[in-house]
Amino acid sequence: MPIKDLVTDPGTGQMSHTKLWANIAYASSTGAFVYTVIIGSATADIWLIYLGIVGASATASKFLSLRYGAAPVDDPSHPPASPWSPDHGSLSPPCQGDLCIIPASWF
Repeated sequence: MPIKDLVTDPGTGQMSHTKLWANIAYASSTGAFVYTVIIGSATADIWLIYLGIVGASATASKFLSLRYGAAPVDDPSHPPASPWSPDHGSLSPPCQGDLCIIPASWF
């Protein structure tokens, strides 16, 4: 993985300020965490907080990327990310009587 991928948007190839500052925050918090471990003042609480924040941030980022992200560059046939996208046409699912079928692309 090239270093520039840490700060560029894969869709546009332009610098992403969100990625840049997120990586700066990760690097500085990791540095502070490593320092507390080296000097011996890291407690179980510090470990849980650090790992919880890093894990939660990565999980939230992946979820938001999958839910609201743009179509991958190499797959232009990817379905729209949201049922409120103009590509869906109608906002209501097709129904037959009491049975409504919600397309998987809406999720």
